[in-house]
Amino acid sequence: MLALGVGLLVILGLGAVFMLKKTSAPVPLSVQNIPPSPQPVVEQKQTGLGSLADLLKSGVSQECDYSYATTSAKVSGKVYLSSGKMRSNYTTTISEQPPITGSMIVDGQTMYLWSTGQTQGFKATFDETKANEQAKKYVDVKQKVDYSCRPGIVDASLFIPPTDVKFTDFSEMMKQMTPPPGAKSPQNNCSACNYLSGEQKTSCLQSLNCP
Repeated sequence: MLALGVGLLVILGLGAVFMLKKTSAPVPLSVQNIPPSPQPVVEQKQTGLGSLADLLKSGVSQECDYSYATTSAKVSGKVYLSSGKMRSNYTTTISEQPPITGSMIVDGQTMYLWSTGQTQGFKATFDETKANEQAKKYVDVKQKVDYSCRPGIVDASLFIPPTDVKFTDFSEMMKQMTPPPGAKSPQNNCSACNYLSGEQKTSCLQSLNCP
């Protein structure tokens, strides 16, 4: 009996040691709570041919690079679109003149246009023919362009016109300042074209019959 009891104690002791070793064994790496490695973000780009107006109508929040050329100018830039709003930062090169850089914001039916470094700009109704004709000399929203777009969230502050630029309502200015056919414009009216440059200034002076 004594030998049997001793044998049972030895067996129980060995079992306890075995259980302790089993519970203290390291957990395999495959089952440890290791956070997954970050996966690379795949940037989805969409390229094509279309107008900035078409991109605006698409309603997609995105950022696009674009470029186009006409017989008289080359234009390239970046356009941001979100919630029916558009901002374009562009560079326009007309023949051998120095490049013109500027920005345009379309917010609903209002368009803002200004040149980089200038404190004067103009705003107009977006679908108004005369105002759009002026904007065409810098960036034409109806012109077919080559674009490359990346969908994403666009910073809403990009669609706020700068506070350090004074915007003249081009539509109202033209209504008030255009003289009768054949009449010369007063000199103070002609000076309103001074904040413009290049072909835009020339067009303004011609429309007002300025010398």
